[in-house]
Amino acid sequence: MGGGKEYFPYIGEHCQYDDCNQLDFLPFTCNGCRKVFCLEHRTYRSHACPKADHSSRTVAVCDICSASIEKKANEDDKDSLSQHEKSGTCDPSKKR
Repeated sequence: MGGGKEYFPYIGEHCQYDDCNQLDFLPFTCNGCRKVFCLEHRTYRSHACPKADHSSRTVAVCDICSASIEKKANEDDKDSLSQHEKSGTCDPSKKR
């Protein structure tokens, strides 16, 4: 339950990240692993969530044509944009 101070025992919770345990008055509950985290460890990546939403999509925006390029898992922005430019679908006239 709560992890607050003695005068506010039901306010806030301690971060469940191994080396943190910070008392956070506005904690975040991960929708993957259902654990509670502070602001710094709230993302899947920051707490290495074993039940991360692997079906989620991330994109990189091309500076040349403003297209949104879907990235593959563990792919860097530069790699996905480089492949897009080489594909021939990058059209500078479409830049917004």
